[in-house]
Amino acid sequence: GYVTREENASGTIEAGRTIEVKFVNTYEKPTGKLVIRKVVLGSQTDQQFNFVLELSDPALSGQYGDLLVSGGRAEFTLKDGEEVVVSGLPEGTSYTVTEKEADQNGFHTTAYNANGTVVGNKTVSVLFENRRVTGGLQIEKLVKGPDPNKARSYQFFLELGDHSIQGTYGDLTFVDGTAAFTLKHGESIKVEGLPAGITYKVTEVPSSDPENPYTIQATGDQGVIVEGAVTQITFVNNYVTPGNPPDSPPENPPDNPPDNPPPENPPDNPPDNPPDNPPDNPPDNPPGVPQTGDAHATQLWLNLMLLSGACLLLLLRSNRIVRKHN
Repeated sequence: GYVTREENASGTIEAGRTIEVKFVNTYEKPTGKLVIRKVVLGSQTDQQFNFVLELSDPALSGQYGDLLVSGGRAEFTLKDGEEVVVSGLPEGTSYTVTEKEADQNGFHTTAYNANGTVVGNKTVSVLFENRRVTGGLQIEKLVKGPDPNKARSYQFFLELGDHSIQGTYGDLTFVDGTAAFTLKHGESIKVEGLPAGITYKVTEVPSSDPENPYTIQATGDQGVIVEGAVTQITFVNNYVTPGNPPDSPPENPPDNPPDNPPPENPPDNPPDNPPDNPPDNPPDNPPGVPQTGDAHATQLWLNLMLLSGACLLLLLRSNRIVRKHN
């Protein structure tokens, strides 16, 4: 820990002259260094990861190896496979290294020797290991109904919640987190190695052909990438035969219903007996019923019945009178 400085430690003795020889020992605290390294496992990435080095002595400032320290603190970035060397740190200085993006963007971060104490004349290795936590998608296309051309291609877009994703993942190539692709009936694609925890959305571009209408039924078309799992997504196009009515009735009734629609549920057999209390004075011609005859005919028949009854009574009375005379 001491540094020795010599003055006139060697020379020639001269007559009549006194030569002063000095050995000055100055104590200097031993120094050590840190080597901080970044490793990414499970996928290739050009991403830069941000780090912070904090030292226990805020008086430390200046260049220490690869880092410029100010007030006992330094910030730096590392990519996969890169490292920095921090040298000349006083022995006994405590340190802490932190990765800002730890456990983010589909990575699980493990740190080794991320905090500790500088050892004089020793090198401490600090390692940050990011392991990609991934999942996948499988997207399938089916066509049902009277499609005139089941060999046609349908266009799709897959958009990820992380727009920094670039490159090829399974069957798709992404630019800014979005990929375009086409599928035919019965075809499917697989997307592998996507960061777990990010959102996704798959969209099919609808057809503009009015001669061949169809509906699109999708399952699993949006959600979150699940760690260690492949999520199944299915798009089914159901074609409708032109001119055929839909399976379900229209939501709104027709604008001009018929004037006299038939009753919804006519009785199978009319009742045997008329109502107990018919109206006292029914109208001569109820609304909606056409007139079929003279309303005075009923009164005529009643008068005839009364006259016939009176004649019958007179006849019976005459018979009684004849029997008395005999």
